[in-house]
Amino acid sequence: MRQILLIVLRHSKLNQNKGFNLLELMIVALIGSILTAATVPNLGGLHAKMQLNDALSDVENALREAQREAIRKSKQCTLKLYSNKVANDTDSGTEDCLTSERIFDSRVSVAHNGADTIQYGFQGNTTSNQTIILSHGNLNQVSDTKCIVISSPLGIIRTGIYNVTGSNTTGSNITDSDCEEI
Repeated sequence: MRQILLIVLRHSKLNQNKGFNLLELMIVALIGSILTAATVPNLGGLHAKMQLNDALSDVENALREAQREAIRKSKQCTLKLYSNKVANDTDSGTEDCLTSERIFDSRVSVAHNGADTIQYGFQGNTTSNQTIILSHGNLNQVSDTKCIVISSPLGIIRTGIYNVTGSNTTGSNITDSDCEEI
């Protein structure tokens, strides 16, 4: 009888320790904070890449819409590149081609090798080659500079990754051959 009583008492004491002690909780919290600290910087870079890709798609879609509208209306259309948007060129006296201007994040910078306007003829063609590069201030990888090339005379548009070397990201130093297809 005495042995049964001791077994029951031991068993009841073992069942009382079912929770976690403070040390175990502190260790779990420390591991969680280390994992969080390791992933937060990656999320910032991901957000910047998304903003850059959004700007690239905004510019590309604006160019395609302007070209399509020039053909549809059988009139010339002119777009103007600004530092943070693409819009109809109201100074040129040509037809408005875009339904709305495309505004992108101010941290995305735009550079190009020609005039700040792009003109499409009534057949959707253009008279000059143009290379537009887009980069984000928070990104510094070579693969993080995007480009759009507009080829004359047909106005063919292609996008890619701009091969940044030295000072080839400003004005006349920008070339379409540095825009590598994705």
